[in-house]
Amino acid sequence: MLGSCWGSPRPKAPARDLTIRISVDHFQLENGLKVVVAPAPEASEVSVTVRYAVGTADDPVGREGLAHLLEHLTFEHVRDDAALFDILEDRALDFNGITTLDATLYRESGTPAQLEELLDLEAVRMGQACMEISEASFARQREIVRNELRERDSGASIQSTLHAAVYAKDHAFARRATVESVAAITRDEACAFAAKRYVPSNAVVVVSGPVTMRDVRQLLDKTIGRVPKAEGERPRATPYDPRARRVTVEGPVVQPWFVLAWPLPTDPIARTKVEAIAAMAATLVNARINGTTSLLELGAGNARTIAIAVAPSTDISFEDALDHAKDELSRMGPWFGSGIYEHVKSRAIYQFASSLETSLARDRDLAELAASNGDAGAITDDALRGLLAMSRDEADDLVRSALDPDKATTIVIRPSRGTTERVDTLAPPFHEERRRKTEDPAEARQQVANRPAPVKPFEHAQTYEMSNGLHVVLLPLSTMPTLEVRLALPVGTADERAGQRGIALIAADALDPPFDTEMYKFLQAGGRVDRETYFDQTVFSVRGLAPDLDVLLGGLATTLREGSYDNDSVRDAAKWHASNRIDAKDRAATSVWRDALYGANHPYCDASLWSRADRAARDVDAVSRFRRSHYVPDGATLVIAGQFDPSDASRWIDFHFKDWTGEAPERPGDRATLQPLAFAQKDDRSQIDVDLAFAAPGGDDVALAIVAEMLDEVIADVREQLAASYGLDATLVQRRLSSTIQLAGSIEASRAAEAMALLRDRLATLREGGDAAASRFVAARRHVISRLSSVDTRAASLADSVVDDLARTGKPRLTLAGADHAMSLTIDKIAPLLQGLDLSRAAIVARGPEPALRAAFTAIGRQPTFLK
Repeated sequence: MLGSCWGSPRPKAPARDLTIRISVDHFQLENGLKVVVAPAPEASEVSVTVRYAVGTADDPVGREGLAHLLEHLTFEHVRDDAALFDILEDRALDFNGITTLDATLYRESGTPAQLEELLDLEAVRMGQACMEISEASFARQREIVRNELRERDSGASIQSTLHAAVYAKDHAFARRATVESVAAITRDEACAFAAKRYVPSNAVVVVSGPVTMRDVRQLLDKTIGRVPKAEGERPRATPYDPRARRVTVEGPVVQPWFVLAWPLPTDPIARTKVEAIAAMAATLVNARINGTTSLLELGAGNARTIAIAVAPSTDISFEDALDHAKDELSRMGPWFGSGIYEHVKSRAIYQFASSLETSLARDRDLAELAASNGDAGAITDDALRGLLAMSRDEADDLVRSALDPDKATTIVIRPSRGTTERVDTLAPPFHEERRRKTEDPAEARQQVANRPAPVKPFEHAQTYEMSNGLHVVLLPLSTMPTLEVRLALPVGTADERAGQRGIALIAADALDPPFDTEMYKFLQAGGRVDRETYFDQTVFSVRGLAPDLDVLLGGLATTLREGSYDNDSVRDAAKWHASNRIDAKDRAATSVWRDALYGANHPYCDASLWSRADRAARDVDAVSRFRRSHYVPDGATLVIAGQFDPSDASRWIDFHFKDWTGEAPERPGDRATLQPLAFAQKDDRSQIDVDLAFAAPGGDDVALAIVAEMLDEVIADVREQLAASYGLDATLVQRRLSSTIQLAGSIEASRAAEAMALLRDRLATLREGGDAAASRFVAARRHVISRLSSVDTRAASLADSVVDDLARTGKPRLTLAGADHAMSLTIDKIAPLLQGLDLSRAAIVARGPEPALRAAFTAIGRQPTFLK
């Protein structure tokens, strides 16, 4: 039992009233553009989301991929002699374009002072004629889209397979782009298509963040409101005739799956309720069947379906698993009296409330509601009230009517026979340089005088240390009544002793709490304890509604402090990890990559690899001893983010954790040392997958972030110049015992040597430190300053960012001091770090066709060891 729960007075429970206030305004401009304003005073940045009612379902037959290609092309529009992509890359905190079945969305975020500029850029996108884009730019973007299709072929194929099975093979949702269909698109066709759809009357703009409707109206009148009114072509109808049937198909899956799918109601309020019940159904099916269960939503608009997808484990026959799933669905009603209904209802309300925090998903949904002429704010309010008022009887009726297993479309997906599809490269090389803004090199040797407008996202944050060594971080910053709780323990898979590999994974995953009163309340409140074990951390996570603060902390404390192990829980956890073990070929590549990154025999080399797990990881007594040694308050950190009273939280933290005792053992502290090793692995594919790492000496994380940003800029230039890669990116990867700048992604095999040679030359330019390097430094420094000056104030993001900080540095970053430090840096101060960007000293692992691999390594003067 928890001594504190019965040995000291229980604090007064928080008020159980749940209040959610949604502030959304909407109106329409004279040019037909619909506008939604979603104020979020607590946010530190503004976001602009524009939705055009044109998606892949609108692609002409034989020209599949046209809507997606247009998404790329609109970034080629020009303002002040610079492409929108370059301006956004230079100025925005974040930006993206997304093409879905029925819409194309553009979203960018910036500081509040940048709102007018962001709206002006969207005015350029909407108002500038497509034919002003050059033929060379069009051809380059078309080739980039074709490369994207090559890299994402399996994912696109399975989505097309699912939609064909649910709807029909010739349905607009089932068609998918191919490299051939995209290659057939001409600039004239693309621009004619855009002229009919990229018009104000076919669009919705959502502005969210610390804004007011009055300010937004004024800025719209000066920017996107000036785009002339034009009649556009409405999206095509997507009829859907749902029927109960069984369909067997083949797809690029590793093991067989079955999918049960039902049509969703067209009314958004009813749809929200069915989605909540479907989430419960997926949970129950997952509990009955030992395998992998996912909840999917297919289709779009008024032709959506909800689906439960299951990949059964091998210890049950496929048909038995399918029968068990249908049986579970038919018996859901009786479960409602056992506390599960309250659990699922609370989780559904939490998920709905958390989705109302500022995010792309929230703004996308608001735009969709506005596009269908709905009152986004009123509909959202009504949907929430509907969830709050939903009774057991109503839920039971919904199960019977909306999730009847006898009325489901049953899809069986078998692994495809034969080899995967391969395509030839037909496009000629591209050598056109993008027109990028050239920064003044003189600025690189000067400190930045003016930082973006100051924000104070952490002014209400509190941190303290309890007498038992437990650190507490309280972040009461959200306007939504949700809570995100994380308990981070300073122990991970790299802390396992020799002979105990895998034990940290089992200690977290097999820990079962006693089912007492505390846990029953926790279950009814929608509680669930999620566990993640990393190289240097084990994190227990709980999320729920703010009025249940005491109950959520109680469930976490009971699990962590009173949980235990038995043979069944340990065996099940080990079995799950074994089922997710990577194949022999991937294991070989992973092994040499880690040896290169960290040095042979470093603790990180074997961390989290179940293929190297020892017998002790399956021994209940050994796991229990590991837990007693490492699951202690000393050095641990409890993080709470969301909408709550810090004084209430502190009282309940004391109640549940004050008498928790234990000292953490010493940890290994040897820093990893990157080895300049090069390996290649032959694989018959059209792309070369590349992992490349440079040593990043620790000491100045901000300086390293600027160097990584400069490398990312170089890669972007290579990508755009050659149109030879879609997903190559540079990232600063920091762990407790290592720091590297890593480059990862794919390059078209036939262009790999050319791309690597160009990368080699660009890196040499950075090391030389001339005007070209100085110009890149100015842009990279500005990006890092903007990023460090902005904070994602969603509760989950806040909690997770603290956990990430703890893993990297051992303490949370709750100030904007990093931005101030970035302002003080000049290129002279980071010049020594740039010398490390040398391909002759990098660790490299690449996989692809042997001739392309040899050519790529030759281009950079490296001789790889080929793996078997």
